[in-house]
Parts: sequence; structure tokens; C-alpha cells
Amino acid sequence: MRCFQPPLFRFTGLLILALAALPLSGRAGPRWFAGADIQYGIIGVGGETFDPVLLRLDGGWWLRRGMAIQGRLGGNLRKDVQTGLSLKVPTLVALSLRLQSPEDLGVKAYALLGYSRFELDGSVAGSAFPGRETFVGPTVSLGFLHPLGKAKRYSVSFELNGYFADKDLDFGGIAMGLRRGY
Repeated sequence: MRCFQPPLFRFTGLLILALAALPLSGRAGPRWFAGADIQYGIIGVGGETFDPVLLRLDGGWWLRRGMAIQGRLGGNLRKDVQTGLSLKVPTLVALSLRLQSPEDLGVKAYALLGYSRFELDGSVAGSAFPGRETFVGPTVSLGFLHPLGKAKRYSVSFELNGYFADKDLDFGGIAMGLRRGY
């Protein structure tokens, strides 16, 4: 049985392989990084807005200075209930290319360009209706890092993100977290 892969997913995979083949010179600091954050989600569906809270863990590997591959795994900390409908995000998985600037004015800016898969689980008055649905599509995040201390081993992050999996669903969020690495 052959698995269907959307063209963007195939392109992302080829891009990641091509970037991994680039020379690794010019990299500073450790090769890997990791972090955790809390995302205040904003989901617009069916004329209602839901605000679930997610815990997200991520990590990555620097390919070269300013360029890395980053994976993310997240899930619900708090569901949101509007007009009797409860909505939560049980799982969120993403793989992205991370492009990060050099330090300027005490911060670094970054962009994540990738692909995500997430589930939405809804229920009305405690029933299993409407149930769980999976969405797959591109994701984009923009963020800033500020170092903690002079050693710059850890940093705090602030990030805006969007998940573009369905034209009838708006899903984004604001996240703040702690990172190992700067």
C-alpha cells in the first residue's frame, strides 16, 4: 500500500536532506539545543474562538551557524469550553527548519518553517461528539531569544506561531519558554 505524501511534505524532506549536506564549519557552541514552553492557543472554528493552553517540548540540531533542524512535540494542559463545546489539542508534532539571526540589541530573532500534525478533540456536554480529528499542514513561527546571564547557556523565548492545515480552521498561538542554548 502506497502512502500519499503532499508535494510540500516531499519538498520539505528534500530541503532538509540538502541542508544537512552543507558544510558544518562556522558553527559556534553546542550542536544541539532544547527547550520547553507554554503556548496560549487561539483556535477559530465554526464562528467560535477557543483558547486551549499547551505544553510544548522541542529540540534540534545545528546544521551550521544560524540554521538548524527542529522537532516539536506538544499537548494540552488546559482545554477551553465555549457555549457547551469543549475543545482541546491532545497532540501536536512539528518538524521545521530553524533560521536564526546573530545577536543584535541583546536578542536573537528566529523563524521556523515546517510541517505539523495536530489533533483537535471536541465534545459537547461531556459526550464524545463531535470527536477527534487530525490535521496536517504547514507551520510558521517567528520568535525572539534573550539570554539569561553572561554565560548565555540558557535563554527565554517569546514566539508567535500559526498552523495552516485547513482553510476553515484558524490555529495559532503565543508561547513563552526556556531554552538551553542561545
